[in-house]
Amino acid sequence: MIFLFISGGMELGGGLLVAAGKPTATRQEMAELLYNLLFVDLVLALGLTALGFFTLPALLRFIRTPEEILAEAVLYGRVYLVGLPFLMLYDLTKQCVMGCGDSKTPLRAVVATSVMNILLDLALVGPFGVAGAAGATAAAQIAGAVYMLTHLRKTELDTPFRREMLKVRYAKEIFRLSTPNSLQQASGTIITTVKQGLLGGLGVEAIAGFSCAGKLSSLLMMPVFGFVQSTVFFIAQNTAALQPGRVKEGLREGRRILLVYSLGVVAV
Repeated sequence: MIFLFISGGMELGGGLLVAAGKPTATRQEMAELLYNLLFVDLVLALGLTALGFFTLPALLRFIRTPEEILAEAVLYGRVYLVGLPFLMLYDLTKQCVMGCGDSKTPLRAVVATSVMNILLDLALVGPFGVAGAAGATAAAQIAGAVYMLTHLRKTELDTPFRREMLKVRYAKEIFRLSTPNSLQQASGTIITTVKQGLLGGLGVEAIAGFSCAGKLSSLLMMPVFGFVQSTVFFIAQNTAALQPGRVKEGLREGRRILLVYSLGVVAV
């Protein structure tokens, strides 16, 4: 989670740039923007992966991971980190495609990679334990990244890449929009890390219970995250198209739908 909050910021920032630029940008301008997004994302991903490999044991000890599961936690984390660059590219490309107005292709990718992850979990966890679980996740992330990048090549990135396309002004704009969201997501990660550290002193059972409840909470919140991001892209597109009436209408409808969903989750 510590490494993924940066990915989350890149996702939303990149998606916003694409959604805002789509109504007026030429194919050349859109290709330049996407190539710059992918380059910045990949550089960050490789840097985070390297950092994670070296700091993971210390980070796990910092949050008081019990000694009897420390070795497995390090193993899981390092295998998972192998897939981190692909995960970040996968998540960013999904958001960029959504920013272009296509939400069906990312949906197909998510369904396919989720099924792949589950099947690989069933096949690999038994013989390989936590390494199998992390490997299954990494393999699904690699497959998703390849699929989405191939889709982008066929649609928005049909212009060949040239090194002069990489421009500092794009990087500045990417970080301007991505950093606030990364910091916002970091707050949740810091809170969770503090809780994990406190639970570390209570033993493995407390950590397992907290983890299970956290996964269930994340599952229930996923529709909210997806809907909110779609609403953000809708606002960006209509703001760029000078349609303030549609922005207000979309916000009203969004609040209504989220209220109904929230009440349903509380009731369940």
